Amino acid sequence: MTRRCRTSPVGRSTCASCPWHGRAAGRARAAECAPLIVPRLADEGIGGDVAASLADIGEPVLPSLREALADATLPLDVRRELPVVLARIGTAEAEQLLVDAL
Repeated sequence: MTRRCRTSPVGRSTCASCPWHGRAAGRARAAECAPLIVPRLADEGIGGDVAASLADIGEPVLPSLREALADATLPLDVRRELPVVLARIGTAEAEQLLVDAL
């Protein structure tokens, strides 16, 4: 489901693809936004912001990342970015999640 981003300065972006929303999600530590932004990890121009936002959320985002790692329907270019996010989180739990996914 795609929602309109009401908080974006550009307003016409969708919530899941708006880089402003991605950064705001990280600052707010809003783990519930992770399912909306994980699919945007490989998007040109905003993938870095998405990765940074997910890493800023930290351990609360790990359940969503676990689901993403196991989701064979996610595009491979998105799944390739997940280890980068886990490394940025840098906790023992994030490391174990990556090892378990191998």
